[in-house]
Amino acid sequence: MYKVAIDARELSNNGGIATYILNLLRHIDERDMDLSLLVREEKTILDSKFNISKLYIPDFIYSNFTWTNFVIPKYLKENKIDLYHSPFFTLPLTKPCKMVVTIHDVIFNVNSSWFPLKNLLSFKLFTNIAVKMADKIITDSEASKHDLIKYYSINSNLIKVIPLAASSDFIPLGDRSVIDKTLTLFNIKKPFILYIGTLGNRKNIDRLILAFERLKLKSKIPHDLVLVGSPGYKGDKVLKMISKSKVSENIVHINSVDLHKMVCLYNAADIFVYPSLYEGFGLPVLEAFSCGTPVATSNTSSLKEISENAAILFNPEDINDIALQIEKVLSDKSLADSLIQKGLNRAKEFSWQKAAIETIQVYKEVLNAA
Repeated sequence: MYKVAIDARELSNNGGIATYILNLLRHIDERDMDLSLLVREEKTILDSKFNISKLYIPDFIYSNFTWTNFVIPKYLKENKIDLYHSPFFTLPLTKPCKMVVTIHDVIFNVNSSWFPLKNLLSFKLFTNIAVKMADKIITDSEASKHDLIKYYSINSNLIKVIPLAASSDFIPLGDRSVIDKTLTLFNIKKPFILYIGTLGNRKNIDRLILAFERLKLKSKIPHDLVLVGSPGYKGDKVLKMISKSKVSENIVHINSVDLHKMVCLYNAADIFVYPSLYEGFGLPVLEAFSCGTPVATSNTSSLKEISENAAILFNPEDINDIALQIEKVLSDKSLADSLIQKGLNRAKEFSWQKAAIETIQVYKEVLNAA
C-alpha cells in the first residue's frame, strides 16, 4: 500500500487553503492508501471524526522556506513516504519522493500591483520551484491552466484541472425567520445587492460602488449595497470611498460573518455581484448559485468559465455595463427566476466528492508512472 502525505500545516488557520484541505479529507477514500498529514503540533482544526495519522512538526518552526526545504524532506524520508501533496504552490528543492502540488492560480503574474511586494516575491520564488519539481500540478480552472502554460511554458499534460465546489452548507433556506434574524443583526432593512469577498484592489469594489451610485441616483432603485469582507490589500481606499459616497447611507460594510450568517445573506439578497478583475476560480459565485441567488459577475478569467450561462456577465472595467447588467436583473423577475434555476443546476455540477476522486486519480497516476 502506498504511503501518501499531505502538507496540512494551514489547518492551524481558517483560510481558503484550510477549507480546501478539509473538504478533500472529508471525501477522500483512504482504503487503497496509507494517508498521513503533516501538521503543526496540536494546532489543527481537524474534525474529530478524521481517523488519519498525523506527523506532528514542532510548533516553533514557522518559516515557510525552512519548513518546505528542510523539515518536510526530512519527515518524508524518515517515514518512507511514496507521494507528497502540497496544497499551495510550494515544493522542496530536493525530491525525496514523488510530488504533487496544487497551484490555485498565478494571478501575481497577471498584475503585480494587486499584491504587496513581500508576497509577490514569495509567490514568484516558490511557484518557480514548484513547477520545476512537481510530477503533477493540480489547478482549479481551465483559466488557471492556461495561465500556468503561458507564464511557465509547462507541458499541458503535466496539469490536471480539478474544480472546487461550494460546501454543502450553502443551500436555499426555507425558514425566513432565520434569515430575518441575520438582517436585523446587521440593521439591513431594505432589499439589497450583495458582495462577499475582500475589498482589495483586484476585487474592483470601487467600480461596483460607482455603479451602485448611478443606480441609486439615476434609476432610483430602492436597494442598499451590502459589502461583506475585510479591507485586504489597498482596501482602505474602498472604505474611504464608502464614507465619501453620495449614497453612503445606503452602503453597509460588514467586516466578517460566520458561515451561518453568510448563508443567510446570500439567501436574502436580490442579486449577488462579483466584479473581480481576475480570479483563479471564484468560489463565491458557486456559493451564491447554491443558495438560489441570481448572480452578475465579470466576463473575465475563470468567472466566465465557472458561471457558464448561469450568470449575467459584464465588463468589470466598464461602470455603465456593471450598472446596466445589475439593473436588468433587478427589474426583470423572469430573468432573475431563470438565473436562480440555472445557478442551482450549475452548482450541482461541482462537488467535493468529485474533486476528491479526481485528486486520488492524480496520486495513482503519478505513483504508477515509470
